[in-house]
Amino acid sequence: MNFFAQQNLLALPSTDVPLVYQHNLSHLVTSLPYIDSDIDSQALAQAQKLIQDEMKIMPKKDYLANLRLKDFRSSASIYLESELERIKNGVTLDAVDPKAYNPENLLNPQQQNDLNSIQAAKIKADGLSQHNNFKLINLELLNKYGAASWKDYLNDADTFTKNKEKEANSMKYAIDELNAKRKFEQFQTKDKMDELQQKIHHMLQKNNVLEAENDRLENEIRDIRFKKLKNGR
Repeated sequence: MNFFAQQNLLALPSTDVPLVYQHNLSHLVTSLPYIDSDIDSQALAQAQKLIQDEMKIMPKKDYLANLRLKDFRSSASIYLESELERIKNGVTLDAVDPKAYNPENLLNPQQQNDLNSIQAAKIKADGLSQHNNFKLINLELLNKYGAASWKDYLNDADTFTKNKEKEANSMKYAIDELNAKRKFEQFQTKDKMDELQQKIHHMLQKNNVLEAENDRLENEIRDIRFKKLKNGR
């Protein structure tokens, strides 16, 4: 039933409020009418207005109240605190300048007699040296174990692929077997239906013969009765 076509019928003449909303249990109505067919632009505008009106009276509800993140600020470090504050204030994170770690730029000629500049350059140099050591370790590990690790990965991938192909073939065989079984059952059902159809046709023919015979006998009986009545006079 189209709600918009019946809306005036559902309201009393003295009010524009539909009867369903005048019921004392109308607060249990939590959804708009369902429309299961295409509607015109006027009906669509009415539906959108109903939605907007219902949204205005809906109580404000925090649907994420039970999904609050755990407050971990009490155990956070000062660095994490400052980072969270930066994000809260919308401050952009300064990008890392790779040129600052260039050995040639660690210490300017003007800073060679400045102890603080020398110490800062030493810290950067130590960090750069440690980073290069990590790169060297990773390259050595790759050189020593990379080929064997990649071979193991390829073997695992090949085994996984073969297992999936085996599963796919098994599934295909099961599908083909099921289709063949269904086709066989359909042919069996068709044979039974053809047999029943022939029986029905035979019974209809037999009924026609019996009906014709009954008509003949009725006519014969009628003739005999008529002759008896005629002879009795």
